[in-house]
Amino acid sequence: MVLASCGVKRNIPQGQYLLKKNIVSVEKSSFFDFNLSGEEEAQIIYKPNKRVLLGRVPFFLWLYSAGTKRKNPNLSDSIRWRRTLRMQGEPPVLLDSIKIEQNATNIENYLFNRGYFNAEVDYKIKTRRHKAVVNYLVKAKQGYVINSFFVECKDSVIKPLVIKICDSLNREKQFFRPYRTNASIANFTDARAEITRRIRNKGYYDFNPNYIQVELDTIASLHECKVTLQVNLPESGQLHQKYYFGSPMFTVDVGKANLNKTKFPKHVAIDKKHLVLNHYNLDPTLISKLIYVDSGSLYSQQPIDQTYQSLLEMEVFSYVDIQLIKDTQSHTLYPEIYVRAMRQMGVKWEPQGLYSPQGNLGTAINTNQRSFGVAMLLSYTNRNMAGHGEKFTIGSITSSEAIFKRDALNNFRYGLQQGFNAQLVLPHFNLLNKIGGQGGFHTRKTIVSTSFQYENNPNFLRRTLPAGLTFQFSKPNLSLFYSPVEVSYLFSSSRSGFLSTLNPVDSAYAQRVLFTPFLVMGTKVGFILNKPLFGTRNNSIYLRGVFETSGNTSRWISALVDPNFNKDVTYSLFNVQLSRYARAEFEVRYKYDIDELNTLAFRFNSGVGVPFGNGKLNYLPYDKLFFIGGSNSLRGWRPRRIGPGDEPYNSNIIDKAGEMLIEASTEYRFTLVRNFLHLALFADAGNIWNVNHPNLQPGTKGLFDVDFYADEIAFNTGLGSRFDFGFFLFRLDWGWPLHDPTLPAGQRWMLDNFFSQDYVFKETALTIGIGYPF
Repeated sequence: MVLASCGVKRNIPQGQYLLKKNIVSVEKSSFFDFNLSGEEEAQIIYKPNKRVLLGRVPFFLWLYSAGTKRKNPNLSDSIRWRRTLRMQGEPPVLLDSIKIEQNATNIENYLFNRGYFNAEVDYKIKTRRHKAVVNYLVKAKQGYVINSFFVECKDSVIKPLVIKICDSLNREKQFFRPYRTNASIANFTDARAEITRRIRNKGYYDFNPNYIQVELDTIASLHECKVTLQVNLPESGQLHQKYYFGSPMFTVDVGKANLNKTKFPKHVAIDKKHLVLNHYNLDPTLISKLIYVDSGSLYSQQPIDQTYQSLLEMEVFSYVDIQLIKDTQSHTLYPEIYVRAMRQMGVKWEPQGLYSPQGNLGTAINTNQRSFGVAMLLSYTNRNMAGHGEKFTIGSITSSEAIFKRDALNNFRYGLQQGFNAQLVLPHFNLLNKIGGQGGFHTRKTIVSTSFQYENNPNFLRRTLPAGLTFQFSKPNLSLFYSPVEVSYLFSSSRSGFLSTLNPVDSAYAQRVLFTPFLVMGTKVGFILNKPLFGTRNNSIYLRGVFETSGNTSRWISALVDPNFNKDVTYSLFNVQLSRYARAEFEVRYKYDIDELNTLAFRFNSGVGVPFGNGKLNYLPYDKLFFIGGSNSLRGWRPRRIGPGDEPYNSNIIDKAGEMLIEASTEYRFTLVRNFLHLALFADAGNIWNVNHPNLQPGTKGLFDVDFYADEIAFNTGLGSRFDFGFFLFRLDWGWPLHDPTLPAGQRWMLDNFFSQDYVFKETALTIGIGYPF
């Protein structure tokens, strides 16, 4: 039925079959290594047509068939819409015995490389109607195990080094451990590469895997083998030679960069490094520190890589290249480093159109509204302005947004936001050189930043002044940051009569949390880890952790210098109360690419903030609270309209906020139109709560209780589309709530009216976003 209705059958020639599925069956045997399970399937290169929706729907085969003429398939490409469908689709994969034989051979070769030297692979074909299923039958038999391992090295100088490296590999990966693992040729290939890398990093620049041979002497009756690792001499018959670094040569291609031929030199020699600066404004001492190659030191790849990364991440050079010039007579390698300088100054302006379902005005009281408007971004960047590789940026964003409540579209008003920000990035600041030199961190930055935000909203005025100092350390896949000082001042004031429109509880909350000035003097430390998982590119994990605290340093200083210090008294600065709290966040994301068309993604996000020592006003600053809902959160609810806990929904315009967050999301993404349209099935769950702590404000709702929190988890599912325009990805998600904790207990599951008109139009939520949600 499916073949006929989609027109696939007419694309299958008479007497041939459509390859529907490949199955790999392993003969049950105690000799077979269970860790290989599933890996044989990766050796199958002759596969059926690609499928989406969890591998069930051959969508691209359908596209190809829909674009094929029934009577004259050869004329299909003459019509534009048919040609488009066939280009987007896939022709049917027909049964081919030659390719099946190749698959069987690939599986045999794979097992041979894993130590199953006598493995056999057969196959059976089962046909029904116009489809065929191929079952590959694997007979692994008994694998060969290593019974002894020897090292033979014709170079007596490096033999101790080779033995030491092999011992290390045996401890780490058991490549050659007798009676511990099969005689895996794949492992031996990996071992050759790793041994070569480690030998080269001991100065043997010319050493390569061709000098290493692995010989196996098998005993068929015992299914055992003796393994000999043999390291040969070069063709010249001489011993392997160590190489040392010579004096590095650093050359700047000035391009369109600013020059001063009278102030800055053309050539500089420093620390046995020759710098050709070509009158470019660049501190020779800084460049010397960024070149980790020292003249006279033994060759290793690490200082080359470290130099490359450090120069590139200065954001002063658009191009970095490092070549090693070899002198075979003196066994010296002369590094030649070539960089191209960026233009020193640049101005950027960017007009934007806005749709802000989350209230981009940064407020707490407008998120059941929808905002449309325009914005203008303007920024000025000056690179290397003082010759130390620093980057100074100052910017401005001006936006005007129309604001209206969804239940009163005729009540049209607007909001104005003006922001200024400035940032100075100091690469390899001297204070960090000694600290960052440990642990292989090739990038060490000091970032000084400040900004000012002014918001003019119909219901309030808001002014924010944050500033901070951050130390950042980076190496591949890992970034650490430490902010010893972060200062933020927030002052908001309500419009006349606004608080009187709220109920007494919300009015008191707004006055206490939103319209009370506060000062944060915090310290923050965190990390970001982003790397492949399980050694494969189709698995990746992202971890982010942050911990911050505020008010403690100033309290400690007061305790030391103030003879009248009282630990029970709250402290103020410039008549603004100093906020004290501790706050932590943790996020993990996992992504698995099933194939080029299908992806699974998962995210878990959590956080908690606890105020302390603030007297009667013991609450978290508004900017440090947690919120939930919207296009990057629970997509079945509008932004910031759920929680804390099981607090019922109300129609006022106060945002829902809490001191604790638990949230999880998962997505299954699949492609419909290559390089343009992707769909996603998703599910989100989570909520926010308040935390029980001393001086808890009277009437605080939604307290976290370990016995009841599970029933207060909001849960939704939904369908989304992603339109990939190359330079940005536009996202549209339709969320369907399934469990609503704002409803009375016993009525929170919403499955009874799942397909009713009232549910679809009143309970579901449509959200817009840019980029993937995670």
